[in-house]
Amino acid sequence: MLHYNSSIEISRLVATCREIIRMALTKKLIDAYLKEFVELTNAAVPPRGLEYFNEKQYNILDQKNITGHLKGYFMEDDAILEIDLEKMTMLIDFSNDGYFDGASVFLPLATLTDQTCYIGIKAEDKKNKVFFFDYQEGFTEQEYSLDELLKKIK
Repeated sequence: MLHYNSSIEISRLVATCREIIRMALTKKLIDAYLKEFVELTNAAVPPRGLEYFNEKQYNILDQKNITGHLKGYFMEDDAILEIDLEKMTMLIDFSNDGYFDGASVFLPLATLTDQTCYIGIKAEDKKNKVFFFDYQEGFTEQEYSLDELLKKIK
């Protein structure tokens, strides 16, 4: 049995676990996620979305607190981003079923921890504006593009 004598050791263990999870996001998993997006929505993956995943730009957002940068977020907990492909896949279908925005298709880029919310981009938007999706309120357009968000958070 392992015994941890300090919160520093526990913090290191948590950081190591996060790194293992981050490393598990292999090209194969990402390709499967993007394929699922195409199959569920009948839309092409936006070129900027392909770049975001293929160049592993999601690492910039993972575990970042964007509470102060997120219009339409009213929950008590901080808005911490995570790259949870399983949750993102579920949210593709849920958020693109026509109920919230019948004419548009959205690609989730990162989920919020412990929430059924995500940030994403519209498949057909050449400016790659970021949208916040909340399962109760639908989509809220943000005042920045994906590139602007990546620069802000970096």
